Amino acid sequence: MEAIKSMNHKKAPGPDHLTSDICQHFIETYPTQVTNLFNRCMHLSHFPTSWKTAFIKTIPKPNKQDYNDISSYRPIGLINVFGKLLEKLIAKRLSYYMYINNTANDRQYGFKEQKTTTDALRDAINHMKQAKAQNKLVAAISLDIEGAFNHAWWPALLYRLKKTKMPKKPVQNYSKLY
Repeated sequence: MEAIKSMNHKKAPGPDHLTSDICQHFIETYPTQVTNLFNRCMHLSHFPTSWKTAFIKTIPKPNKQDYNDISSYRPIGLINVFGKLLEKLIAKRLSYYMYINNTANDRQYGFKEQKTTTDALRDAINHMKQAKAQNKLVAAISLDIEGAFNHAWWPALLYRLKKTKMPKKPVQNYSKLY
C-alpha cells in the first residue's frame, strides 16, 4: 500500500492504460490476492513480460542544434503500474536487506534513501577541501557509462545477490504491507 500510495496519480499510464489511482482502488479491494501475486513473482524470481513492456515517448531536449540527431531526444518509457510496483518492492527489499545486514557502503549514494546526488557532490567537495587544506594533491575522476544498467551482466548480479545470501522468502501476511 505504501508503494502504490507514493505514486503520482497524474502520471501517464503504461500500455495497459491503467493509472495508479485505478490500481490503488483494485489493491485496496483485493489486498490478499495482490500480495500473493507479488510474493509469487518474488518467490519465482519472475517479472512478468507484460509488466516490462513500455510505451516509449520521445521528448526533445532543449537547446539542441540538430533535431535530426537522435541524441537530441530523451526517451521516456511508460510501463504498467504493476511493473513499477514490483520494481519498488524489489528495491525496497534490497535496501532493507542491505540495511539490516550493514552491507551498504557509507560512500554509496545510489539506491539509498535519504541520499542524493547533492549529498555525493557535497561530500566529494568536502573531501577535496580537507585534502587541499593539508597540502595534499587532489584528483577527481568521473565516469558515466551510457546504458550501463541496460547492458549489465545479469549472471554476475544474481551471483552477487546469492553470495550475500539475499533471502527469497516473500511476505506471508499481507497485513504487514499496511
